[in-house]
Amino acid sequence: MARLGIVPGQPFDINKLNTAEVEASRPCRAGLYQNEACVKDSAKTGDSIAQNGWTLPLKTGQYGTDYIQRA
Repeated sequence: MARLGIVPGQPFDINKLNTAEVEASRPCRAGLYQNEACVKDSAKTGDSIAQNGWTLPLKTGQYGTDYIQRA
């Protein structure tokens, strides 16, 4: 990760990557956006409540293999 410029506490600039590195990262970046949407959609299922601008899960600590709830 450090070779690509991904270092904890430091900003990441994708423009510093060469074309091959940018193309290789495309599936990961797409997955990030898909996962974010999936987590946001899961908050609308009724298994959570909205309070003070936060979405709070109702099944905290009871995750099993529900990885979206865990996220």
